[in-house]
Amino acid sequence: TLFTLALGERTSRSLMRAKDELEDRVLERTRELEDSENRIRSIIENAVDGIIVIGEKGIVESFSPAAEAIFGYAVDDVVGQNISMLMPKRDALEHDGHLSRYLETGEGPVVGRTSEVVGQRRNGEEFPMDLAVGVAYLGDEQIYTGIVRDITQRKEAEDALARSEERTRRLLESVGEGVFGVDTSGKITFANPAVVEILGYSVEEMLGQNSHTLFHHHRSDGAGYPEEECSMFKSLQTGEAYRVDDEVFWRKDGVSVEVEYHSTPIRKDDEVIGAVLAFADVSERKEAQRQLAEAEERARLLLESVGEGVFGVDLEGRMTFVNPQVETMLGYSTDDMIGEKAHALFHHTRADGSNYPVEECWMFKSFTFGDSYRIDDEVLWRKDGSPLEIEYNATPIRRGDELIGAVISFSDISARKEAERKLQDAFDVIAGSIQYASRIQKSILPDPAFMASTLDDHFVLWKPRDVVGGDIYWCEPWAGGALVIMADCTGHGVPGAFMTLIASGALGMAKVGVMPGDVAKLVQQMHQIVQSSLGQDTETGESDDGLELGACLVSGDGHTMTFVGARFDLFVVEDGRVDITKGTRKGIGYRGIPHSQKYESYTLDLKEGQTFYMTSDGLIDQVGWERRHGFGKKRFKKLLLDIQSEAMPDQKERVYQSLRTHQGDEPRRDDVSVIGFRARKGGGAGTRGTRAKRRFVLDDQLRVGFGEIDGDHAKLFELIENFEESIRAQDHDEMALNLKELFGYTIWHFSHEEQLMRDTEYPLFEQHLQEHEALKTTVTEIKQKFEDGDDQILAGVPDILRDWVVSHIQRVDKLLGRFLAATMEKPD
Repeated sequence: TLFTLALGERTSRSLMRAKDELEDRVLERTRELEDSENRIRSIIENAVDGIIVIGEKGIVESFSPAAEAIFGYAVDDVVGQNISMLMPKRDALEHDGHLSRYLETGEGPVVGRTSEVVGQRRNGEEFPMDLAVGVAYLGDEQIYTGIVRDITQRKEAEDALARSEERTRRLLESVGEGVFGVDTSGKITFANPAVVEILGYSVEEMLGQNSHTLFHHHRSDGAGYPEEECSMFKSLQTGEAYRVDDEVFWRKDGVSVEVEYHSTPIRKDDEVIGAVLAFADVSERKEAQRQLAEAEERARLLLESVGEGVFGVDLEGRMTFVNPQVETMLGYSTDDMIGEKAHALFHHTRADGSNYPVEECWMFKSFTFGDSYRIDDEVLWRKDGSPLEIEYNATPIRRGDELIGAVISFSDISARKEAERKLQDAFDVIAGSIQYASRIQKSILPDPAFMASTLDDHFVLWKPRDVVGGDIYWCEPWAGGALVIMADCTGHGVPGAFMTLIASGALGMAKVGVMPGDVAKLVQQMHQIVQSSLGQDTETGESDDGLELGACLVSGDGHTMTFVGARFDLFVVEDGRVDITKGTRKGIGYRGIPHSQKYESYTLDLKEGQTFYMTSDGLIDQVGWERRHGFGKKRFKKLLLDIQSEAMPDQKERVYQSLRTHQGDEPRRDDVSVIGFRARKGGGAGTRGTRAKRRFVLDDQLRVGFGEIDGDHAKLFELIENFEESIRAQDHDEMALNLKELFGYTIWHFSHEEQLMRDTEYPLFEQHLQEHEALKTTVTEIKQKFEDGDDQILAGVPDILRDWVVSHIQRVDKLLGRFLAATMEKPD
């Protein structure tokens, strides 16, 4: 019917509208799902952490760009592969088993939590990472999403922090001071073992407690100590550091401890987050200060009422003068005391009645060792046998540089101040004398003109760190050739310079007592002389000083060179390479080296084109400013090769400039010395001819600048020449006559010099005298053997004498000549 048709049409239109609406909703939902997928994909692709999706069998289904960066694999290399490829083998073998157990039981070691595991990059490198695994379900299948983060830097930071904390803990445990920290409210955050030991609280009892309330609550007099007045509290409030030396902490048992403490704020950025307190128990020091104050008060009262006793002693401890107060206080008259030994008369027994050995007496030590002492707990014994408790000062007396006795003043504490002023004056004198010491040291170095006459092609770089130094070198004729030595003594500045004087004297004496040419024996003899000079060959000697040296003796014919090193190396440049001839690994002197130490000798055949170098360790050990590495032997060897084509003076400048460039702004650490010379086959290191007949004239190189001594030396050379002529002639009677005349004149000349030194109070008299005595001993032995019928003993003696005289003039007599010239010119 018409009604039925109309109803059907309306129903059809409704269904069409419903279909259109459904299609619109489906399309909208599809767009929403695409937008969602795009957002998820964007999140995955831009996530900092790596995101990996795997299926139930461990096969990788998704591998994010961050994961690519972490593991080093491209996505196509990983997707479709087992996840175990990203693990070390030891973990990969177990992974599938863990996955199977989770599927069966729902339990696994990493699912549902963040774990720290080890991953493996494409290049095989293992690295730590955080791994968080979540599970999702797609129908009946489970998928696993892993979030990975490379924590290598974090682990390194944690390890560094742990090491730093361990070092800090050990440091805090090892220091003797108490150290604790507080937060901004004053509560203790840490305390080292010294705090526990000093205050008696355990660490557990202190942590979290307010330090002021716990052990800083009262002042030393028992009055309350408000926290706002406490310097520790102020440090937290003001952010400033404070030092306090007159307060107390209170131990757990209620006893006060006198302390000195430093309070330093701890900052993070610009914010004060706490403070660290370091304190020391100064109870004993405070008690000593109180006792000292009481003693000074007693001394003051005593001095005001009766004055002080003062007496002097000579080097034997005999009294040379006393003042009236000594008579009054001890009961002896002046006649009773003058000329008597003070220790034996009234200082022989300790306060407890025990014997007081004189060698332990501080008065004795004062005039024996030249030091000042202050003692406040001894007694002197009155004439009636009763003890007198005293405090005294013992101060050495000097005339110029000569120790002549000591002065003792008791009950007068002002003497200590006077001793300090005298000590300061002594330092000022020393400081003012350093320039003079420099002139003395330079004067014992080889004369450049003399070196030029001995060595043809050479350079010497000598740069003390201070005005004077501990490096020294010698170049002297010996055994018909040229002896070149470089030495590096312990210390620098004035101590090092003193050691160079000892070394110079040792060389002179050693040359007298050693067969010419035996370099190893010469070095051994120097070692023994230095040890004896410094008392190192006895148990009582205190010095542990010494030197290292290298000695080269170029033969007169120029064919060979002998090298002996005492912890010293010889650098030999030849045919584009640098070889090192190492010396014996023992120095000269020092307490730990045997007195009989032997030194190995090396003989080198000289060839055309060879160059030789010796250097002190000041060059090799100098630290550079840029990388703080030493200059080093490797750099030195390369430098030597680079400069071989240059003249020796230019080589010297190159070596020095290389050192300065390497050093930069870094301070010089030591003296620097380098010697370089070239060998010339048939002529040695430039030795000037042979010694077939050596005639000496007193030229500028050998004049000392004082007429009387220069005249003696000219006569001495003449007598040596006459003696040599008689030996060539093999005339026994003439040899005997010339030897007697030479010996007698030498003795007279030595006596003449020694009298001049005594008259002018020459400061190096003892060293000069030792060299004289050594030569006299050697010549006496030769003379005696000749008189016993051994004519052959005289062979080579003229050369020995000439070498000794030339060396002695260069090293010793020139010093004396300058001193005498300056002294004798002064008006009376």
